Amino acid sequence: MLLKISGVVLTVVLAITVLLLSTIREPQSAALHARQGVLDLSAWNPEQDERIKLDGEWEFYWKHLLPAESAISNQAGPTIKPDAYANVPGSWKRLEVHGERLPAYGFATYRLVLRNAPVEGTLAIKKMNIRFASEIYINGNKLLEDGHAAAKSAGYRPGNSPRLAFSPIMAATLRL
Repeated sequence: MLLKISGVVLTVVLAITVLLLSTIREPQSAALHARQGVLDLSAWNPEQDERIKLDGEWEFYWKHLLPAESAISNQAGPTIKPDAYANVPGSWKRLEVHGERLPAYGFATYRLVLRNAPVEGTLAIKKMNIRFASEIYINGNKLLEDGHAAAKSAGYRPGNSPRLAFSPIMAATLRL
């Protein structure tokens, strides 16, 4: 009887260990971390690491809903400078703009430039939790919309659902 119980316990412990080890992923290379609004993908090997996180410092424009066209019309970047660089993932409540800590509610534009992207293939964007309304563009083309972001509450519509979208990669530089 003791042999049967210890065999069951050993099997359960082994199964849990295998399950836990199968969920561990190596951390993403430090080279694949956005800095000052730019993520250089030259160190990325898509055949080895199919997915990458777009974590790091994104350009942050407080109280601006910048049009998607401005991301592609000026190749050197937008004509206005970012108010800050926001850590993504993260909350803007930790940011200071013009010497003032930001409130929980408001509106802003986040931007990230992906450089040295593979020029062929398909890009998939997975949006999990962007509160409370968002639009995601790639090189000026709307990829995702969840709710409706607006400068005034009359035009605002909340949304916070996970989404997945695909886009062909057409250039080595992608602007989100």
